Amino acid sequence: MTVRFSRRSFVTSASAATALVAGPRLALAAGTGEDARLDALFTRIFNAQLLLSPTQATSLGLDKGAMAGLRSRLGDNSAAGRAASVKQTRSALADLARINAQALSPAMKVNLDVVRYQLERRLDGPRLGVDSPQSPYRITQRSCAAFSVPDFLDSTHPIENASDAEAYLARLAALRTQIDNDVAEQREQASRGLLAPAWSLDLALMQLRKLRAPAPAQSSIVQSLVRRTAAKSIAGTWQPRAEAIVRDAIYPAIDRQIALLEKLKPTSAAGDGAWRIPRGDEIYAAALMQATTTNYSPDEVHRIGLDQVADLTAQLDGVLKAAGYTKGTVGERLAALNTL
Repeated sequence: MTVRFSRRSFVTSASAATALVAGPRLALAAGTGEDARLDALFTRIFNAQLLLSPTQATSLGLDKGAMAGLRSRLGDNSAAGRAASVKQTRSALADLARINAQALSPAMKVNLDVVRYQLERRLDGPRLGVDSPQSPYRITQRSCAAFSVPDFLDSTHPIENASDAEAYLARLAALRTQIDNDVAEQREQASRGLLAPAWSLDLALMQLRKLRAPAPAQSSIVQSLVRRTAAKSIAGTWQPRAEAIVRDAIYPAIDRQIALLEKLKPTSAAGDGAWRIPRGDEIYAAALMQATTTNYSPDEVHRIGLDQVADLTAQLDGVLKAAGYTKGTVGERLAALNTL
């Protein structure tokens, strides 16, 4: 069986990491010796990435067997962790460069191209001094460890036995370090002008205060563990242990993050677009490349969008006129139609 990937489906897919292993391996039915070499390399790259991303291993159901220890860990979101990821990505690209592409089957040539492209895009952010061109700010109302880790623990981390519950507690304890890393990274980035718009920081502050408001015992990240261990009849002192972590570690870390955002918010540059931050044009162009997997410039994409809007508006105008809606702009006529 041969499976071919498109760049866009690979890069935008939530299961792109799985494709590093599963996709190329499916293409080996009539493969070559170099195909087998590349397939083995894909597996090594994939496993190396999992070691740097324990939560991804859990999300994919691969934190088992030799990788069972990953279930108790979170990734390293510090500057050192980012440097390790960059090093691993560059090493992977160097290994791929040693593959003899001319000796690959057609399907595996496509797989090599897609995986190499995806790895190259991972270096766009570090090259521009941000985590990711599509998410250049460390803390927003949508992104930071204080939001993502509790959601992950509740929705993805499995609780089937006492070992899983212990792993939950270990990850909960590690959340303090992740929050403090966010604080340190955001402070450093703000010194370079990388700070989300004030409205985004306001929303983040609101959500942090809401997360911080309940008594530790009633915190959602405590109650998630309590509820799920009870549902599985897993005996243990889960609530008091989780409560102590939240009270003594997590809440103080959230307080530090709140204090930082309150201090930084008045310094946030006016406006919303990437143009408001250093190298904003480059960051926006890189984000556009990642989102579209094309080399179109922002101006070209904008013109394409305007052309498509004009075309659709003309089509709608004809449809509305045929239905008897002739007065007002297309938007006004659509609004009138929606009131019926």
